[in-house]
Amino acid sequence: MAKRLELGISVGIAGYSVGLSATYAALALHLQSQGHSAFDVALNAAASPLGMVLCAALLPRISRGPAHKWLLASAFVSAGALVLCALLPTFWVLWLLRFVLGLSTNVMFVVGESSLMTIAERSAVGKTMALYNALVTLGYACGPLLVLSGIGHAGTLAAASAIMLGLSAPALLSPELRQIDLSPSRDKVALSRLSWLARLLPLILATAAVAIFDNGALSFFPTSAIALGYGERVGASLASAALVGAVVIQIPAGILADRYRKASVLSAFAAAAFLSCSAIYTFALAEAALLLAAFTAGAAAFGLYTVVLASVAEQFSKDLLVTANSMLALAWGLGSLMGVPTVGAVMDALGSKYVGVALASLFAVALILFWRRSDSKQELA
Repeated sequence: MAKRLELGISVGIAGYSVGLSATYAALALHLQSQGHSAFDVALNAAASPLGMVLCAALLPRISRGPAHKWLLASAFVSAGALVLCALLPTFWVLWLLRFVLGLSTNVMFVVGESSLMTIAERSAVGKTMALYNALVTLGYACGPLLVLSGIGHAGTLAAASAIMLGLSAPALLSPELRQIDLSPSRDKVALSRLSWLARLLPLILATAAVAIFDNGALSFFPTSAIALGYGERVGASLASAALVGAVVIQIPAGILADRYRKASVLSAFAAAAFLSCSAIYTFALAEAALLLAAFTAGAAAFGLYTVVLASVAEQFSKDLLVTANSMLALAWGLGSLMGVPTVGAVMDALGSKYVGVALASLFAVALILFWRRSDSKQELA
């Protein structure tokens, strides 16, 4: 029964990732067709990460009661926001709706992940989070296919809304989900924010690094490849190779997290991400070598995030999971919001070939912190 609920929650959150990635692509094309500049498109898209950041900051204080009611509210608000985006596609209305969408979807991610960690077997939490991460990554990769289907931006948003509701329904209707209560005690929430932040810093920074890689790789690998004369085909292939690597690594990453000390596995993935990102456009110059470096970078970065999630599941007691996952969500939102412009500024200053080095520097800092805090088995709760 628990395995079925684990799969249901993972599939439901994957439905959200399909909807979000389809929404980003559809609304970007719609706004461009209306004559808006690239800056306008970026400003509109920034509304969702802003909502996610605010939600991550507030959720530990306001989340009380069964996880079921929060997930149900998230499903209906998110689906409704997408339908309204299709019906009211003007710039500032879309900005507001995307802000609401960031708030509501982050409830699904934080509460859903916390519920998943609660019911996962301690001996197999790595594989549970790996399957979850694989499905979510696949969802992000599949979302743009809705745009390519030719049903228009309104049809894409309506389909994304239906997919969100449809894929999350089995988990939301499960009686077992109603039994999960993640309410934290007030004292422990305060303690987590004041005392545990420093001890969680490596995991938080690693999450931010993966978020920046996720957005930066998809944004800058194609454009930098074209700028360096590799052509559009190679540029598009690099982003695809990184996504394939991100999916393929998940189950091996989960097995490693379950079998070995998580501190060692975290360090290994951070080191692999550093080396493979550094190789892009610097040491790897042939097309095949570039694709291998991008594949390895995607695998290392998203494998690292899977082990981060498994570490949180192992180190936190049930009533503190929402707080811990909110911290990770806050790091992801801030990384998405501020990290990509920073990488772009580095590229403008140093040149397009240094996009990999800019991304690698983040994993280098995370690796140093993992080494300094190698005793990840120590209980935090």
